[in-house]
Amino acid sequence: MSETTPNTPAAGVPDESTTAPETESGTATEESTANTDKGGNSEAAKYRTRLREVEAERDGLTARLSAAQRSVVDSAISNRIRDTDDFWARTDLASLLDDNGDVSREKITAAVDTLLEAKPHYKRPGQTAPERPPRDSDMASIFDKPHGYNNADWAKALRGGR
Repeated sequence: MSETTPNTPAAGVPDESTTAPETESGTATEESTANTDKGGNSEAAKYRTRLREVEAERDGLTARLSAAQRSVVDSAISNRIRDTDDFWARTDLASLLDDNGDVSREKITAAVDTLLEAKPHYKRPGQTAPERPPRDSDMASIFDKPHGYNNADWAKALRGGR
């Protein structure tokens, strides 16, 4: 009888070996659910914060790209139009972009031609500049040797005119 007494619970007293694991596992399950909720919320908050950072970075890059594209257009039209602000008052940058989002020379030319037909007083006076930007080969002759440049003249000037 003494062999079975320690293993059998007393009347009215719950067996600790069977109730403790249930209580602990029940508490552990509730705690893990609470931790998951807190962890899920904090993880979602982390992703929302990162999303806001990425959106702000995207907006900044979009603004920089638009400024660069506008600068390209300004360079292309500055030799034909007196004031580029007049052009921008009547033209949207998006209308000058091709399907890939690049600035289209053809669309710029068409927009400038249309504007100058409607407002001829916007035309730059004495328009003698080429409608295309100069190429490197065009610029090479300018930088070869300026007119009147002579190495002997510089050497003479550095020696004190002797």
